[in-house]
Amino acid sequence: MQHSNQLLVGTYDGVKRKRDILGKLQPGFQRIQAMNLHQQGQQPQPRADVPQNADTIFQALLDDFERLQMDALKHTSSHATTQYRSLQERCVKLEMALDNLNVKGREDLRNKRKTVLINVNLVSKNLSENTHSHAQ
Repeated sequence: MQHSNQLLVGTYDGVKRKRDILGKLQPGFQRIQAMNLHQQGQQPQPRADVPQNADTIFQALLDDFERLQMDALKHTSSHATTQYRSLQERCVKLEMALDNLNVKGREDLRNKRKTVLINVNLVSKNLSENTHSHAQ
């Protein structure tokens, strides 16, 4: 019986796979290099449709919190439903967005953010306690 260097049909060839992937990625790498985004200090331009002002961003997050708070007050289910999980997920996402808000040098905005974070945490805690107390 002779050994053949050919692979059987349906077998995995790692070298070929790597070559295929690199071939697909190479045009993208070349575009990035052409735009010089890979060099230190070069940042892509901010999108025009994204608000850059911390006050504007905070107000949008505050509006989200108020909607979340109203939805949480309406939740009366006695067990963990999709609605409950969705509300908890919104709490986490809102906390993350507030954490990512740049308030450097803005003590007033920092304090407002802290207050909203505490309130989001209370909403989440109340949801959890109400849902689990009803389930018992």
